[in-house]
Amino acid sequence: MKKLLACLLALAMVLTLVAVLASCGDKNPEKPTEKPTEKPTGAAETEKGSAGETETEKQTDKETEKQTEKATKKETQTKKETVSPILGNPTFDIVKLDKSTITIDGELDEVYYNSQPLELFAKDIPNGTDATGMGAVGDTTLKDEDFADSFYFAYDAQNLYICEVRYDKTPYYPADTFRRPYTGDGSLIWFVNYGKLIGGIQWNAAVNLDDPESDEYSKDPVFGWFKNTDEANSVKKDWESKREQYADYYILEVKIPLTDISVTVEDIEAEHIGFTFCTVDIVSDGFDGDPSHLWTGNGYQLQYTGVNNWAKSYIGVCKNEPDPSIAAANAALKTKIGSGLGTNFSGVVLGQLTFDPIDISKATKVKITFRLNQDFDLTTLENDGDIELAAGGKCDQLEIAYHTNLIKGLGISKEGEEATLELNLSIDAVKWTPGTEHTDKPGTLDEALFKEVLSSINFFRCYMGGNVNLAMTITSVVFE
Repeated sequence: MKKLLACLLALAMVLTLVAVLASCGDKNPEKPTEKPTEKPTGAAETEKGSAGETETEKQTDKETEKQTEKATKKETQTKKETVSPILGNPTFDIVKLDKSTITIDGELDEVYYNSQPLELFAKDIPNGTDATGMGAVGDTTLKDEDFADSFYFAYDAQNLYICEVRYDKTPYYPADTFRRPYTGDGSLIWFVNYGKLIGGIQWNAAVNLDDPESDEYSKDPVFGWFKNTDEANSVKKDWESKREQYADYYILEVKIPLTDISVTVEDIEAEHIGFTFCTVDIVSDGFDGDPSHLWTGNGYQLQYTGVNNWAKSYIGVCKNEPDPSIAAANAALKTKIGSGLGTNFSGVVLGQLTFDPIDISKATKVKITFRLNQDFDLTTLENDGDIELAAGGKCDQLEIAYHTNLIKGLGISKEGEEATLELNLSIDAVKWTPGTEHTDKPGTLDEALFKEVLSSINFFRCYMGGNVNLAMTITSVVFE
C-alpha cells in the first residue's frame, strides 16, 4: 500500500511539472505582459527631455530585435528577397524625386499633393493609449477637436524631405531648449528600420528666446537628432528648413541629409523605413515651462501608432513622383475644394466647381473621397445621376461622366466615416456628352478627342436626380 501511495505521489509531481512547463511554453512573446503604459511620452521625464521606455517596452524591443535577427538569418540562408516582416502595417508614401526638385520655402510643394501623408486628427484620437501606442495623454479635457498634424515625405539620392502641416488655434512656443519640445508646441519623431528603432528628432517649429518672460520666439525651427531613445544627448542639427506661420496653422519644411539619420536610399526603396511621432499642444499661455506643471490645465499630447512600440510604426511606401501636370492639377483642385465640397444631395447636386482649365491627360485614374455627415445606408440608394468632368465650363458640355450608383459600394454607413471611390480615366470607363454648343465635336468619343478633353477640364460636379436627403462632403479629388 505504501509503495502504491509513493507511486501515485510521484506521478502527481510529474504531471504538475509538465503542466507548469506547458504554461510557460504557451506564452506569446508579442503579447504584452502588462497593460500598455499611459505615461505621457516625454513630458513625464522632467529633466531627461525624453520619453523613457518602461521595462516591459524595453523587453518587447529586445524580443522584436531577436525576431528580426532570426528572420534576417533565415532569409539570407534561403537566398530569398528580403521582405520586411512589418509590411502588413498601415503605410504612408515617400515620393521619389526624379522630375523636379523641392525648394525649402515652407510651402506644401505640388509633388506632395498626390501622396498619402501620416495624418493625425485630434477628433479621432481616443483618450489613453492602446497597445499600438496611439492615444491622447495629459490634460485631455483641453483637447482641441480641430487640431490636426500631417507629415509628408519625399527623397532623392542624398536627402529626405519632410513637410509638416499643423493646424493649431493656439500656437505657443515656450520651450527654452530644443531638447524639450514637449514643453511647447513641439513633437518627438522616431524612425525605425526593419522594425528596429534607429533614432529620432526633437522637432521644434520654434523655441522661446533668451528672456523667459518674452512672447517672442525663434524665427527658425530648431532640431535635435538622437540615437535610439537617447534624447538627453541629442545633437543640434542646422538642417535647411523654413516655417511659415499663419493664424491657425503652420507649414514646416526641412531637408535632412540621409547620412545624418542613418537611413539609406536602399532602406527606403526596400520599404523598411517606418515612422511615428508624438506631438504636444500647449493651450494655456500661462504655462511656465516647468514639465511638472505640463498636464495641469496647460496642455495635452497626442501619440501616433508605434510610440514606444516601434515595430507597429507605419511603413513608408515608395511612390514615383507624379507628372508635373498632374501635380499642378491636384494642387489647383485642392485649393478650390478647400476643407470640403458640398454638404448634401438634397435632391439634386453634391458639390459643383468651375475652375481654370487643368491638364489631366497623363492621369490614369481619379480618386474622390466622400465623408458621410449623417448615418445612412448607401446600399439603399436608387437614384440616378453622374460624377462629371467637363471641358465646356458646365455640365453636358464636352463632358465625361460616371454613374453615381458607384457610391453605393463605398462601404460606409456612419456619420463621420470616409471612403474613396477610385475611377479609371479610360475611354471605355466613361460616358460621353459632346453638348449642343460644341457641334464641332463628334458624338462618338475616340482616343484623340478623349485626350483633348482631358487636357482642358474646367468643371466638376457630383449629381444625383430624384429626391434623396443625403448629407455628404467631398473632401478631395485627386488624379494619379
